[in-house]
Order: sequence, then C-alpha cells, then structure tokens
Amino acid sequence: MTLIIDREDSIDEFEPETILISMFGKSPEVRLIDFFLDHPLNDFMQQEIAERTGMNKRTISKNLPSMLVNGVLIMTRTIGKARLFKLNSESLIVKNIRELERSISIEAAKKETSFI
Repeated sequence: MTLIIDREDSIDEFEPETILISMFGKSPEVRLIDFFLDHPLNDFMQQEIAERTGMNKRTISKNLPSMLVNGVLIMTRTIGKARLFKLNSESLIVKNIRELERSISIEAAKKETSFI
C-alpha cells in the first residue's frame, strides 16, 4: 500500500503525492513502480497502464523492458497480441522499496505525533 503525503508545494494540488514520488520525483520509472505497488495483485496491459497513470504509451513501452530485466515486473500472460504485466512481489528490489516506504511512513508518523 502506498501512503499519500499531502504537500503544499505539490505541482498538482489536486493529486497528492505518494511517498515514492515525494522522495524520488515523478520520473516514469518511479510513477510505474508506484502504480504497480498500489495494485500488487493485478496484471495490466500497456494501454490500461497508460490510461490509469496518465502516461504516454510510448513512455511506458520504453520503460517496461528495464523493469522486466531488473525483475521489478513480470509478464503474466498474453491476450491476443497484448502482454500483461504485474509487480514481482518476490523481487528483492520490490521488497526493499516496500521496506523503504514502511520506514518512511513510520518516521513521518513519529514526527506527527511528536508535534501533538
């Protein structure tokens, strides 16, 4: 689960930033990882990913191969010509990103409670 951080200096005031995006920026890779972390059990076609993230399909096509090679994503199946992708929950990279998110969330919660 991705925690949402509400930041005043956010570029888009209607779209609160997640921990990953606030820490690492809005690069396509970060946005894709963030999207898949929010939907760890689902697999998606590139078109679905583009629609749900608001990213260009070409940008997604450009970034998926490295995410597959690095084991962050896996291809689950094909439907016709469409390939579907899913977060690789067994990946050490994914486990470390989740742990980083958890640690940051705990630290943020500690800071908030210390101000009360």
